[in-house]
Amino acid sequence: MAETTNLWKALAQVVEYPAPGLQPALDALADACSSVLPEAAAEFQQFSDELDLLGLARFEELYAAAFDFEANSSPYVGYHLFGEDPRRSLFMARLKERYLEQGLDAGVELPDHLAAILRLLAAAPDGEEATELVADCLLPAIEKMCVGLDGKNTPYRGLLRAISLVLEEQTKSASARRDIPCRPFSLSSSPTSR
Repeated sequence: MAETTNLWKALAQVVEYPAPGLQPALDALADACSSVLPEAAAEFQQFSDELDLLGLARFEELYAAAFDFEANSSPYVGYHLFGEDPRRSLFMARLKERYLEQGLDAGVELPDHLAAILRLLAAAPDGEEATELVADCLLPAIEKMCVGLDGKNTPYRGLLRAISLVLEEQTKSASARRDIPCRPFSLSSSPTSR
């Protein structure tokens, strides 16, 4: 697949509020996944085709309908992991520390927005903390987002499925390269462990 940093950046771009660079990011993801993850490539391509057919303005509406109106499908990872528990605040504080360390800003979104975390992974894609962040935080949260979108007529469920497949593959690859077990919240440097 594509270089890891570019992969994370493209994934972040496709889960942000739709903007003009969305189509090229989707096409790059479909190309990057075509040989390794054909199911994910097909989902990215289908999303891209629908975007081409419906246009950016309609996708802005679809994004809002998918993520902005119901907590069960919100793009906030901490919410899916902790609900309104104080641990979510701690999780966001730790993420914010990591953003500052990498010279990043979550922008207008809360630090636990899926796109912001993917941008963090683009800045620091390697290492045990990145692997655990994906395995212990992103994958379970995306699974809950998908469940929140069940029964809804939205292309975003397929997009989230494709992202999940890519993240699973990246986690397997990283674990194989480093022989890192993915233990839930095990590292003292993990945003969720303090």
